[in-house]
This record gives sequence, C-alpha cells and structure tokens, in this order.
Amino acid sequence: MDPSIFLHQYWLELDRTILFSVLVLPFLAFCTIYFIKSIQTDKLNLPPSPLKLPMIGNLHQVGRLPHRSFRTLSEKYGSLMLLHLGSSPALIVSSAETAKEILKTHDKAFLDKPQTRAGDALFYGSSDIAFCSYGNYWRQAKMIKQWNNKTVERECCSPKNP
Repeated sequence: MDPSIFLHQYWLELDRTILFSVLVLPFLAFCTIYFIKSIQTDKLNLPPSPLKLPMIGNLHQVGRLPHRSFRTLSEKYGSLMLLHLGSSPALIVSSAETAKEILKTHDKAFLDKPQTRAGDALFYGSSDIAFCSYGNYWRQAKMIKQWNNKTVERECCSPKNP
C-alpha cells in the first residue's frame, strides 16, 4: 500500500475529528447546560409568564401603551405574572386585591432595593435613604427624615408672634 494514500486517509479522518470537536461538541455542551438550567428553573414556584426572547425578555410584548399591554397579558396569564423586562425579572400585579394581599403579608420581601453603581458613586455607597437596603440604618434614616420634616413644618407653618 502506498504511504501517501495512507497519509491522505489519515488526514481526512483527522479533519473530520477536528470538525466534530470544533462544531459538534460546543453545541452539545450548550444544549446540556440549557437543559440543566431549564430543569432547575422548573423547581422554582414562579408565577405564569409569557415566552421571552434571550436578550430583550418580554419587551417585544409591551407596546407604546404599557398599561394596555399589561392588561392584555393579565387577561391571559392572571392578575399575578412574571415578565422579564430586558434581563431584569419584574413581578406584575394587575389587581388591587392581589396587590393589597402581597403588600400586607409579604411586605418585608419587597422592601430591599438593588445595589447600583450609580447609588454607590453618587450617594456614598448607597447610604442615602432612597438607595440603602432595608434594615436598622434605613429605619434610623427614615426617623431622622421624618423628624426633620416635622421641624421644618413647625418653623415654617406656625403663626409668628410679633
């Protein structure tokens, strides 16, 4: 057998192997990771949600009048639904009774605010009352703010003695 034919066949086999490892293996890895993530998200008890697109989420379903788009979606998915606005999940509550129940029973779960770079840079590490997380510091800052408002109101709005 001619060695050049043997080398040619070996090169073709190696070319197929490289093609397989470059194209097929990353695709299989991506599918496996996607499948594992989809199984893990099924375990979460999330409210109903329309299908989302990878980068924009459900923004394509929100039109120029968001309140009408939310109403249309709530007719299909119920008064409590999960929308992904971009990459951020948002819980949409479209009935007053559901909102009242959520704010009455789960109020502490919704008090915390996300940490942002803007809040850290502009407000000394998110120490302003509008950007700080719920806790002892927030309660103290709120009390100081209320006390300050009452003092200013007392000084500005009280009748002046001549």
